[in-house]
Order: sequence, then structure tokens, then C-alpha cells
Amino acid sequence: MENTSLETFANVVVGSCIAQWNEPHGDTPIPIGVSVAGIGKTSVVMQSADVLSEIVEKPVNTIVLRLADKDYADLAGWSVPSDDKTQMVEIPPAWLAEVRSRPDENFVVFYDELAQAPVPNLNACAQTINERTIGSHSIPENVAFVAATNPQSSKAGTNVIPSHLKDRLSFIYISANARQAVDYGLKTGWHPFTIAYLEARPDNVSKFDKDADSCPSPRSWGKISTIEHSRKYLSEQAYTALVMGTVGDGIGADYLAFVRLAEKFPSLDSVIASPSTAEVPVEIDVKYAVCAGLSARTDKNNVSAILEYLERLGNPELTAMAVRNALKRDYTLKSNRDIKEWASTEGADLLR
Repeated sequence: MENTSLETFANVVVGSCIAQWNEPHGDTPIPIGVSVAGIGKTSVVMQSADVLSEIVEKPVNTIVLRLADKDYADLAGWSVPSDDKTQMVEIPPAWLAEVRSRPDENFVVFYDELAQAPVPNLNACAQTINERTIGSHSIPENVAFVAATNPQSSKAGTNVIPSHLKDRLSFIYISANARQAVDYGLKTGWHPFTIAYLEARPDNVSKFDKDADSCPSPRSWGKISTIEHSRKYLSEQAYTALVMGTVGDGIGADYLAFVRLAEKFPSLDSVIASPSTAEVPVEIDVKYAVCAGLSARTDKNNVSAILEYLERLGNPELTAMAVRNALKRDYTLKSNRDIKEWASTEGADLLR
């Protein structure tokens, strides 16, 4: 099966949820994203709620049920004696009670870590998806289901998904993508060094190793960014240990070498203050780091100076990277006169 991107998975989630709300008792396939851990499946589903809310013009809420951590009763509810002790009364699970309490809103129930779930939990999921019931409770029409899991090959404690549940699921196999990881990092404030490294080493965004204690993934690069932001509180030994303990020794050593080389370059303040005379680095890794740093600091007041300096680097692709990332971070820059002029000439083909 050919792998797809997180962007495509997000589109599948949106389309399936709309179809489920329109035809809750139809044969709409339920998407299940399959990938190694840490590439951002859960984040995609959470972010899709905002897109869906705009489409249906009402609030869309995501209920995340991590099946490996739940008891059967958390999914299916409880049977308790009635007040007169003459019969058993079925109490709905908390997630279903929340849905029922807000009938004018839509919900995405996200079954995370599906294949890590014990068999009773898998059977409960199958009932909600196949029959849109759980016990004696019906599932309201404002509910759509999405799932995610790790493949059995990742040895993440997975179980075999029952065939009657598989039959209703559409398996979307996902691979990590450096461009999407960088775009996410730009939106959420990742450190420029982390952004620059992934721009320079896109193949290192995800290298899953089932036998390693730690390995690179979009999630672990987010942790690396957090380490960079708090680095002033760390000794050099602690910083090194945290980096290698987060992405593994090999990639960690390469990242540390990248950062230490980039740190030898003069401050970005001097570049912005004197773009026509500031030092231009020779090493390509330093150029990546400088471009990422300038991109993170670009605003309407300094964009002209930054573009002037970027032109001196003599690498149009790096200039385009810096401009593209600045626009991802602050889209209002698109209306800037200097950006428009650059995009209509040197950047006409590079930003596509």
C-alpha cells in the first residue's frame, strides 16, 4: 500500500466526517490513519475540527479516546441496579453523555491507538461504528468517527483488529514529511535551529527504529525545539544528553554539530542592521541556520533589509525558503511592497 501525507489524511478526515453527519446510517467508510508513532496523526484530527466547524457553520468538538488507556466501561458505560433493586439500568459512558448534552453541536469521536486496545475495547468500537449503538444506547447523528493506530511492524504492543471492524475501516497509510513538519513548527513557534536543521536534512524528520529507545519523528523534533528554547537553563552536558536522548545518538550528534557550527556566525542583529556589509557564511549548514533565523524575525519594518542580505547569499532556493517560511508565520507580509516585488521577479518560480 502506497503511503500518503498528513495533508491528504487531513482531507480524508474532513470528507469522511461530513459524509458521516450527512448519512450517519449509510456505508460511509471510517478512516483510520496508520503510521509509526510521533508523526502527528492526533494533531491532524484535532486541527480538522476547526476546518469542519467552518464548513458546517457550527461548533465541532473532538473527543479523544485513547483505547489502550481505557476500561471497557469507559467506552460502553455501566449497568447498575435501579433504585428499587428490581432491574439493571444502563448508564451511558461519559463521552456519549457529553454528546447528548450538546445536540446543537457536532462531534468527532477519535479512537486513538486502536490496535493497542484490548479485545473488549475493540468490540465496543466495532459496535459503535458498525451499528451506531453501544449497549442499549444509540449514537446521535451529530457524531462522526475517526481512528488511528501504529502498524504491527512497529512492535508498539498492537493487537490484531477484528475482521468485522476492519471491514468498516478505510486504512490510510501515512509517512512523515519534512515540509509539513516545518510548516507545523512555524505555526507553533519552533526554534529557528530546529526549523533550519529539518530544512537542511529533510530525510531526518522521521527514522523509526523499533529497537531504539529514541529516534527522530515530528513529535521528537517538537521536543528538540522546546529544549532549544530552554537551553539557557541547561549545562552543555545536559543539553547534549537531552538532544541525544530525544532523537538518538546518530541524528542527535549530527544536529548538535549543525547547531554548534551555526552558533559561530555573528548575530542576526548585525545582519539586519547592515545587510549590505554583514558577513556572508560559506558553509551551507550555516546558511540554512541564518535563513531560518532571519525568517523567524522578518516583519514589515525589516523585510527590505533581510531580502537585501538574502540576495547576497547567492542561493535563490534558500531565499525562497526564508520568504516562504516568513509568510507561513505571518501571512500579512504577503501585502508588503518588497515581498511583492521579489515574488514577481526573482521569486516568481521559486514560491510555487
